Amino acid sequence: MSAGYANQYVDNPIMVKVGEPIRIFLVNAGPNAYSTFHVVGAIFDRVCVNANPRNELFGLQSWVALPIEDEEVEPSFTHYGVAELPVIEYSGVTLTLIAGSLFGKSSPVKTFSEMFYADVSLETGASLQIDAEFEERGIYIVSGAVSFESEPDSCGAGQLLVLKPSEKIVITAADGPARIMLLGGEPIGPRNIWWNFVSSSVERIEQAKLDWKEHRIGEIPGENERIPLPADSRPRVVDYP
Repeated sequence: MSAGYANQYVDNPIMVKVGEPIRIFLVNAGPNAYSTFHVVGAIFDRVCVNANPRNELFGLQSWVALPIEDEEVEPSFTHYGVAELPVIEYSGVTLTLIAGSLFGKSSPVKTFSEMFYADVSLETGASLQIDAEFEERGIYIVSGAVSFESEPDSCGAGQLLVLKPSEKIVITAADGPARIMLLGGEPIGPRNIWWNFVSSSVERIEQAKLDWKEHRIGEIPGENERIPLPADSRPRVVDYP
């Protein structure tokens, strides 16, 4: 935090009228000018540039599981400019390939397994065919609604749809424009999850619990707040429909 302290705005609230935009400037070490931040357990993932509600940006945080042989790979950071990402446009469809390979295009973003992750905008009535190129495929609906050829009802924002393997799927933007995230890839085996820890090994997660409890996992210089481990329980295997 720059020029402030935890709960500052609880002790000294910013007095504004309802609907009046305000600006809170944050400095962080991330790669972007606009970043998410946590307040009282919530994530503010929407930002209004220059305090103008019409200039709304929002983000989507995604995690990718690594193959077993790469689970303990050294941490790294690489920035890719938006101009480097392949874009496919046709008949009311705009697809930006963030990672992996799809529709004959490949993203420069480094991945450790065969996968795809794409941001897709559909104009009203536009359709997108999703081939059975990968066994695991999913659609997250960011905004609007989409319908399927074989289903009478449409699906709306906030829903994550898991597609049946080996079936070609056609989706259509229903009742207005829609924005979706396409994601998937080849299976890499079951994963166990507990709190923020994901691994193919239950023993590795148990070790990570102990490392966090004993402060052996790296800390941020100058950051005094620390989230304690949740009530202990066994990791569970992630299940897919």
